[in-house]
Amino acid sequence: LMEQIPGKNGYGCNMTDELPDGTEHVIHYNTDKIINACYYSRFYGLSGADAMGSTKHRRGWSDRNLFAAKTSHSKVSPIEFNYEYEDENGDTQYEKTISRWSY
Repeated sequence: LMEQIPGKNGYGCNMTDELPDGTEHVIHYNTDKIINACYYSRFYGLSGADAMGSTKHRRGWSDRNLFAAKTSHSKVSPIEFNYEYEDENGDTQYEKTISRWSY
């Protein structure tokens, strides 16, 4: 039921949750279709395996009932990090990434 409820952007929003370079997408836990991250979700999958070899995950580690939805709403505190990748020359590059989530 919660997967039918939109986050702060409301109905009609369409956002994906993916790596900044577009190589990996968050997919539905059961159907493996790319999910609309504007709607609340608790479980998700990755289009490729993570560093531990896992592809299926839950949004919260210690909260079994955590649902999260991605938003662009300016009043939601952002999470920022530098995404590290290698360019075509083998040099390490960093891309600043900002993401906002409502819970």
